[in-house]
Amino acid sequence: MPMPALGLFSVEDPSKKAAQYYSAASGTYGAMDKEEKIEKPDKTAGGGLMAAGGGALTGAMVGAQIGSVGGPFGAAIGAGVGALAYYLS
Repeated sequence: MPMPALGLFSVEDPSKKAAQYYSAASGTYGAMDKEEKIEKPDKTAGGGLMAAGGGALTGAMVGAQIGSVGGPFGAAIGAGVGALAYYLS
């Protein structure tokens, strides 16, 4: 808004806007500081079966590519490794 006596324009005080942004930032930082406790789910038989199935499929595929340990033997090794990895994790 012009000041008619001097022909100057009024300028908004930037410190007010800075204080407003600082207040909002401190509120956000305060919310980030709170630690949320997230519980890991317990191990389940379904999870073990999924890990064993994935390991079996991977073992069979790797065994087929290598050629020496293919088929059911590679799948059995993969299933064991997958289930063991799941239960030890």
